[in-house]
Amino acid sequence: NGKVVFAYSDFGNSRYGTAVVGTISGSTITFGTPVVFQSARVDWCAVTYDSANDRIVVCFADGGANGKAKVAQVIGTGFGTFGTLTQFHGGNTQYIQANYDSVSGKIVISYLDSTPNHGKVSIGQVTSGTTNITFGSDTTFNGSNNCLTVASAFDVKKYRVLVAFRNSRDSNRSYDVVGQINGTSINFGTPQKFTNNAMGECQV
Repeated sequence: NGKVVFAYSDFGNSRYGTAVVGTISGSTITFGTPVVFQSARVDWCAVTYDSANDRIVVCFADGGANGKAKVAQVIGTGFGTFGTLTQFHGGNTQYIQANYDSVSGKIVISYLDSTPNHGKVSIGQVTSGTTNITFGSDTTFNGSNNCLTVASAFDVKKYRVLVAFRNSRDSNRSYDVVGQINGTSINFGTPQKFTNNAMGECQV
């Protein structure tokens, strides 16, 4: 659609979940009217685009910190109706990242389950022609390491998901792990350290 989508917690409106469509022209960007997709407090917003179904998927933590998602279609400079609120993780969900696996056609949501400090991934599937999404069981990616922050990306040439995280059991050093989607789950390799320096938040 030639658009970009921002999803955020609007501190000027009770931290409601809000999204807006932007159109880039040259070195400038213009925005449509912001739309509230969740009339309640949200945190840790992330958004990705399902190109096979022409849908955006917005992921966030609700007021109780559970991981939730909603699906919508970009229409012009706005959105069609957002779909049903769907939970992908019940628990304290932070550092949410969302990627689209163009090979499997799945949504990959990486996040920190901060109660036991586990890094996890949930795999979602948008139902064709709808604004519905379903999720399989979550998968822990950090092994015995203690995960604190999360960043992720999809490698379009190797068809793999890369997740980076901060390991508090190793002086907050930086680790990464590679996963491949298998149906509604994902198989991960062994986490490996990629720098001896301590890491704060990062993006991949």
